[in-house]
Amino acid sequence: MVKLRLLRSWQDFAATTFLAAAIPITFWFEIFVVIPEVFPWGSFLNSLHFLVGIFLLYNIVGNWLAVMLTDTSLRGEIIQPPQDPEEAKEKNWKLCSVCEAWAPPRSWHCKTCNVCILKRDHHCLLTSCCIGHRNHRYFMMLLVHLFVATAYSAIYNTYFIWFLHGPEFKTWLSFVQIIFPLAWLLVDTNTTQYYLVIYIIGFVGSLFVGVLLFYHTRIVLEGAIVAEHEKKIRCYDLGRKSNVENVLGEKWRLVWLSPSIKSPIRHDGVHWEKMNTAKDK
Repeated sequence: MVKLRLLRSWQDFAATTFLAAAIPITFWFEIFVVIPEVFPWGSFLNSLHFLVGIFLLYNIVGNWLAVMLTDTSLRGEIIQPPQDPEEAKEKNWKLCSVCEAWAPPRSWHCKTCNVCILKRDHHCLLTSCCIGHRNHRYFMMLLVHLFVATAYSAIYNTYFIWFLHGPEFKTWLSFVQIIFPLAWLLVDTNTTQYYLVIYIIGFVGSLFVGVLLFYHTRIVLEGAIVAEHEKKIRCYDLGRKSNVENVLGEKWRLVWLSPSIKSPIRHDGVHWEKMNTAKDK
């Protein structure tokens, strides 16, 4: 199922493949190259950082796979709209001509996935699938752990590159290599250049994921999805706690520990009641 998703668009394939390669390479670099130079093998702090690395790797891979393997579409489901046409129109029920089925409020068709998605937030290139009602939790936890991991690596990689190996990298050539890291690999394939590439990927990744996490956290706290946030629609805002529970589930305080923790979502993702119709105008 995942392989089919990767073939739906070249953008999906490129982004998801990049993440699949970056995760193990960065983990290896941090655990077996950077950390041992800061904290010697066998020391307490080395063991502590090793355990932290395993914890982050487990949650990143686990949530990443959970996003892709959790079906949040309306495929195979028969959902009946309200009998009153005016009520159905008021609550934004839509008839999808492609799926030939009714899509409830906040759900619509994704051209890339070619199916209607339940409470569709957006299509995610990093996972090659849509983020919706059933996998939104895993997406948010993926961002949380990715940000912690990339920020963590960026800090130690900066210390490793500029302080522990300063003489090797504080040259004019190194600055050229930093500006054009991947292109320079065609000219120079030594270990130093690979270290610079991993360093830049981690540093830029921490900034990129940090912005994504901030952006999507704001949307979750508003009780909205991306389209509603952009249009400033706040009619589904139930308060921050309820909004978080509608994404992360009843055990929202614990889901950061593991993607395997069961955290049921109270809302069915279908029958949405508008809290404030004035904001929807």
